[in-house]
Parts: sequence; C-alpha cells; structure tokens
Amino acid sequence: MKIRLRDDSFRCRLGRQELAALVATRSAQSRTRFPDGELRFDLHLDATLTTPAVSCSAGVVDLRLPAAAFQAWVQANVASYGFTVALAGAALEVLIEKDFPCDTRADCAATDDAFSRERLALQDE
Repeated sequence: MKIRLRDDSFRCRLGRQELAALVATRSAQSRTRFPDGELRFDLHLDATLTTPAVSCSAGVVDLRLPAAAFQAWVQANVASYGFTVALAGAALEVLIEKDFPCDTRADCAATDDAFSRERLALQDE
C-alpha cells in the first residue's frame, strides 16, 4: 500500500495483490514504524455502510468503506475511488487508486517500486 498525505488530502494506492487481499479478507493494513511509535493505516470493507467513514486516533488512520460500492469499483475499469469527508471549515479529500503500472508498457518491471530496499540501498551509497 502506498500512502500520500498532503494538507487535507489522503491518497492510497493498492497493487493487484493488495486489492485482491482486501476484497478477500475485507481488511488491509500498512504501518510505518518510528523509534518512538508507529503510524498505521487500516482499510476495512463494511457491508453495513452506505458511505465511507474515516477516523484518526492514536496513530491509526481508519478508513471504513461500503463493501458493495467498493467491490463494484474493483470490478470496473475505473482507476480511482474517491470521496470527501467534511471537516470543521474544510474537507478531507480521500482517493484510493488501483496501482497497476504495467498493464500497457512492455518496458515496465512488475516489481519496480521507488521504495524498494534495493533502490534505497543504492541511493545511500
């Protein structure tokens, strides 16, 4: 799961396997550990919801998504699933995207990842 935060926006990109696992298990998690804690992102599919819900507490961002609508999006030929959540005097923009980079380019390696440990090791040298 790739996460991007910018001001009042949240973007989450899911690869094919991550998306399939989310649909199969109805949940997915990503975490980044720090010396004094961790930041975790949880996605849950909930059959009882008709609209998405977002919360953040104690370092955990919890996205609860309506299962039927989300699964319909997974099957559709649409790249992103987005919604807006009202904030006090503002709005939080949430975008979940299919991260399928190699559908049409022959020169793209399926495992290519800007954050792979191998790439980070090369940058540190």
